[in-house]
Amino acid sequence: MERDRRHDSGGDGMSEAVRFLVLGLSIGFALGYTFEVLRDFFMERR
Repeated sequence: MERDRRHDSGGDGMSEAVRFLVLGLSIGFALGYTFEVLRDFFMERR
């Protein structure tokens, strides 16, 4: 049921690609931000 409804909302492959892209961007941003914070933290401690 869930699958059919999602399929009706247009472009199955397109939505998958967009969701994957957004997920990748958010993860990359989170990792980059965390890395920056950690680097600053270790720089301060030294």
